[in-house]
Amino acid sequence: PRLYQAIRERILRDTAKKGRLARLLLDHTLRLGRKRYHQDGRLGPLDALVDWALDRIVRNRMRQRFGGRLKAFVSGGAPLNPEVGLFIHCLGLTVCQGYGQTEASPVISVNPPWKVKMHTAGRPLIDTEINIAEDGEILVKGELVMKGYWNLPEQTAQTVVDGWLHTGDIGHLDEDGYLVITDRKKDLIVNAGGDNPMVHVWIAPHECGPFAALEGHGAGQASVSDGARMDQCDHGAHGDHDDHGDTAAAATKPYDPELPIDLGGVEGVTLQQQAFAENLVAATLRDLPQWADPAVAEAAGFRSIGDAGTGHEHYIQWDWIDDDVWLDPDRPESLVFQPTADGGKQLVSAMFMLPSDVDLDDVPDWGGELMQWHIHGDLCFTDDLEAPQVAGVKPLGSSCRAPLVDGPVAPMIHVWIVPHECGPFAALDGIAGGQVPDGETVLCDHAHGSH
Repeated sequence: PRLYQAIRERILRDTAKKGRLARLLLDHTLRLGRKRYHQDGRLGPLDALVDWALDRIVRNRMRQRFGGRLKAFVSGGAPLNPEVGLFIHCLGLTVCQGYGQTEASPVISVNPPWKVKMHTAGRPLIDTEINIAEDGEILVKGELVMKGYWNLPEQTAQTVVDGWLHTGDIGHLDEDGYLVITDRKKDLIVNAGGDNPMVHVWIAPHECGPFAALEGHGAGQASVSDGARMDQCDHGAHGDHDDHGDTAAAATKPYDPELPIDLGGVEGVTLQQQAFAENLVAATLRDLPQWADPAVAEAAGFRSIGDAGTGHEHYIQWDWIDDDVWLDPDRPESLVFQPTADGGKQLVSAMFMLPSDVDLDDVPDWGGELMQWHIHGDLCFTDDLEAPQVAGVKPLGSSCRAPLVDGPVAPMIHVWIVPHECGPFAALDGIAGGQVPDGETVLCDHAHGSH
């Protein structure tokens, strides 16, 4: 997967250097490629004509850069980011993600080139059976399954049961029989001696905590005595005590992106809401920096709305506002940059947006009092299909005067990847702060603000 990420980044950088026309061609090629992918290859007459032209201008040139005879890429060994795979797919280069293990010789499933589903690991190979255990573990059966580990009968008996290989991965088969991998039941590291140290990471509540080992024979062996093992049962702070509806009542800690995220201590916020907010911040901190270079963002279709004079400049990917991807730092609707002393721009926040047909009052209460959504119902934009610019304001509830046009009124929320005095979900100040639900005041989370 790292190869395809590198290919994507190289294409975006090269396109950014070639100027406006090259970026426009890439934008339209990706837009129509995604549209065709999501519509099972179908396009309207006008789109089909434009796509035909782009296939000869852009995609054919891309295929030639890889020799001109490339049938397909195959990706395996680690999960392929669906957005990366779709990017390459939209440029006319087929990427077939597969899945396998050494114990299965080593391929279990792969996407067929004629029907690729980017979020899956494809269909099982011929004469290969896949079954899903009650706990979600992927089980595999067929001639490809190993006979056993060399001179390790106990480990073999644990891994291959009645001919079924227990993969240690969690997943399901979709309606088309494609394998979707969602988690690991156990993470393995092979050490120099050839052994496989392992640890469970539970995605369901467990009375012994998230890293609990199984009991009895399933507990395996450790390098310390059973009495000294830390994975046997953590009945203390991390075990499941059936209190998931309780509110988070711990002392508050300032938000620091370089430290473990802890948004506890806010009255009325449930543990589920706290976990949702913390997980969203963690994912954004991890994945949003891929857009830190404004040139890379522009090559991917982001456009500045011309508001740098406010102290923060928003880059919006207009095609991503009304799609079906929400709160995903791999596909953020908007990026927020801050000018630096050397004349550059620092990426400081994502601004996630819900579809424009979602009313502010209907936003799910994912993060409770930690997350306050807002809208911008008073902004007017230039009538530019490629890069609308903020050019005025209007009274709420009214329309912009021509030649300006109304912008989308979509619920949105910032997630900051730098310290902020009002916490990780802080809105901007002044006009840039937008409007919050009736009866609420603009939230400043001083409890988790950076001091």
